[in-house]
Amino acid sequence: MLDQESQALLKEMEERDIPAWPDLPLNFARKVFTLMNDYSGERLEMQTVDAVLDDEIRIRRYLPEGLDNPAPTVVYFHGGGWVLGDLDSHDQVCRVLARESMSQVIAVDYRRPPENRFPIAPQDCFAALRSIVSRAEELSVCPENLFLAGDSAGGHLAISVALQALETDGIDIRGLVLFYPVIRPDFSSSSYERFAEGFGLTRKTMEWFWKQYLGEDLSVTHPWINPTKAASRPDFPATAIFLAECDVLHDEGEEFALALRKAGGEVAIHEFPGVIHGFIHFMGRISSGKLAIEEAGRFVDSLIPRRG
Repeated sequence: MLDQESQALLKEMEERDIPAWPDLPLNFARKVFTLMNDYSGERLEMQTVDAVLDDEIRIRRYLPEGLDNPAPTVVYFHGGGWVLGDLDSHDQVCRVLARESMSQVIAVDYRRPPENRFPIAPQDCFAALRSIVSRAEELSVCPENLFLAGDSAGGHLAISVALQALETDGIDIRGLVLFYPVIRPDFSSSSYERFAEGFGLTRKTMEWFWKQYLGEDLSVTHPWINPTKAASRPDFPATAIFLAECDVLHDEGEEFALALRKAGGEVAIHEFPGVIHGFIHFMGRISSGKLAIEEAGRFVDSLIPRRG
């Protein structure tokens, strides 16, 4: 079931004997998660520019050499269960995605729960998008070639931002890239049963993430919490979804993709057998991670009219 690279990485993590995220002090867990950027491989060199949007939301721009000005732009929302992760934890992911898509990548540093529970994170992410669009000339952004991307909880945020953009004049999203996205607070799927423990991300950890995000009541109804119905509309942007076979989130991601397809949306589903959740983050150890980002780059490139 697990491929050899995933097995080796899980064994290494087990030998390091790091407690589960819910069992660590929050600040320490965040530091450890950011250090996992080391699993992403050798850092790519490219121009990087920090920009402050306001007192609370930072962005980081990644521009590969040879990029047109204004540039196709991918706005990236990091994973980490909303609770963990930051600009540094996904630095290499953004660098590789920028190179493979030959686009500018702008990463968003949204406020995290439990200090800032729902709906702060999706509001921050959309506020960042609006600011990026309003500063398109300053940031070398081509508004006609604007994409959203994210992994895990960041994928969930990318979907919520796309829904907000559909209701906003002047912001058109050309496509979404979703790596093993979180979709809804429901832990009863077949993949949750099969991969509940022993495959990296556990059911217990996902339950904890959702409670940090929403509080104790997980029955809250809102299209940003379970976006399947809201996103199942023919005008939802073209979407590429990348799924890890050995992941508690596999089935909900697949169901979301099929719902988009049933509604008439343009959807590309990429299944990666034998790999675990987070495999693009672990691309330095799991080769499928690099392949997934390469495919994501091709998807972005295919939707840019002057290149397609």
